[in-house]
Amino acid sequence: MRDNDEQPSVSFVSRRSEETKKNLCRSLKKLLGTGNHKEIDIAMIARESGITRKSFYYHFSCRDELMIYALELDIKRIREKIENGTAQGWDALLMTCRYIYHDKAFYKSIVSPELFYSASTSISLLFCPILRKSAGEIFGLSEENECCMLAADSIWGAIVRWIASEYPAEPDIFLGRYRKQALSYAKECIAHMKT
Repeated sequence: MRDNDEQPSVSFVSRRSEETKKNLCRSLKKLLGTGNHKEIDIAMIARESGITRKSFYYHFSCRDELMIYALELDIKRIREKIENGTAQGWDALLMTCRYIYHDKAFYKSIVSPELFYSASTSISLLFCPILRKSAGEIFGLSEENECCMLAADSIWGAIVRWIASEYPAEPDIFLGRYRKQALSYAKECIAHMKT
C-alpha cells in the first residue's frame, strides 16, 4: 500500500487533465491561424502542444471533438461575461460577435461546410441560449417564445454567414448592418400582421 504522499490527488490529476485539454485548444487555435484547417491533423496538434498522439487520444477521440470542446470553453466564457456584466440585448450580442471575431480563424473553420454540417447541431445548441437571451431582451419576449427562438436562429445564421465570409467586417460594422435589417424586417412583419 502506498502512502498518500506518493499518490497524486484526484483533484491534481483532474486539474492537470483540464490544463492539457486547454493547452490542446490553444494549440489548435494557433495552428488554425497559420493555414487551412483541413491540413491540421492530430499529430500536428499534439506536437504543437508538446504531448504525444497517445496522450491526445486519451483526452479526445478526434480533432472535431477537440474543436467542439474548444467551442464549449468559449461559450462558457462568453456566458460568464454576459451574466457577470451589464451587457444585455444588442450589447450582449455585440460582445459575443467581438469574441467570435477575436478568434475568427477558429470560428471560420468550425462554420466551414466540411465541419459545420456534421457538427451544426452541437454548435447551434451551444450558441442558442446566448442568442435567445439577447433576442428576448431586444424584442421584449420570453426566451421560450417561438418568435424569440426564430429570431435567435436568424441571428445565428447571420453570424455564420458573416464569419465564414472571406473578409468579415469588424463586429461593430457587421452588427450595425444586421441591426438595421432586423429592425426593418420586424417592422414590415408587424405592419403585415396588422392588415
